[in-house]
Amino acid sequence: MKRVLWVLFCIFAITTICTAQSVLYFPQIVEGQAGGFVWGSGIILTNTAAPGTAVASGTLTLTKDDGTPWSLPLTDLQGNSLGSGSVSFQLAGGQATLFLTPALADHQTDTLPLTSGFATVTSNVPLAGSALFDEHGVIAGCPPGIPQCQPMTGRIAEAGVPPATPLTGQTTIAFASTGDNPNSGVAIANPGTGTATITFQLLDTTGTTAGPSVTKTLAANNHTAFFINQLFPNLGSFFVGTVRITSDIPVVSTALLFEHNGQFSTFPVFPLQ
Repeated sequence: MKRVLWVLFCIFAITTICTAQSVLYFPQIVEGQAGGFVWGSGIILTNTAAPGTAVASGTLTLTKDDGTPWSLPLTDLQGNSLGSGSVSFQLAGGQATLFLTPALADHQTDTLPLTSGFATVTSNVPLAGSALFDEHGVIAGCPPGIPQCQPMTGRIAEAGVPPATPLTGQTTIAFASTGDNPNSGVAIANPGTGTATITFQLLDTTGTTAGPSVTKTLAANNHTAFFINQLFPNLGSFFVGTVRITSDIPVVSTALLFEHNGQFSTFPVFPLQ
């Protein structure tokens, strides 16, 4: 009897390992127009296994800020439709694929207001990937959809962002300023099934607390994003330090640094010790 139970346990363990899913989270996806800028996003995925090995079968799912499905049409580099919102894919070992939102795919002006959310990639084997943010400027008064009109002033900035790991403690660099100085922003998604209580603590370069902590809640499957000076509005004309993000359940985050002219770069997010 013990031998039968042991065999059954081994079969269950092997089955669990073989069917375990790999999950990638991209905490910020944007699409649309705001403040004279057009934003588009992309996600590139690759199966890092050796060519000719087992095929990865997966799904890319987009979710809006409020947790509802985001039916955003996606295309590949050749302009072929890949579907909307939740897209299934297969990647053999060594293969890669790119999912593009409309503004990034054809560099056309998106007449819709800026919409944001996050992306989840599930697969039966581990994958590697990155999100891509693209920002263009809009020529004032240029009607969208007119072929002879050039609605874009050209790319202002573009950056890749790696997937994020769900954590209950994380930190990143914080910039807050007025005028022509840079500001950093943080995007957070809650991929869990319960509401997350998230506390933000700001430290200056000496490790001293820069004012009271701020606590917010984020419902299951919801997303939010904000600038540091929106979260801490009384920092003065220029601040540099770190923001510590702690939560009662794991959340995912990413950070960006914005210049006054719209140019931006990305900041890594580190787990707290």
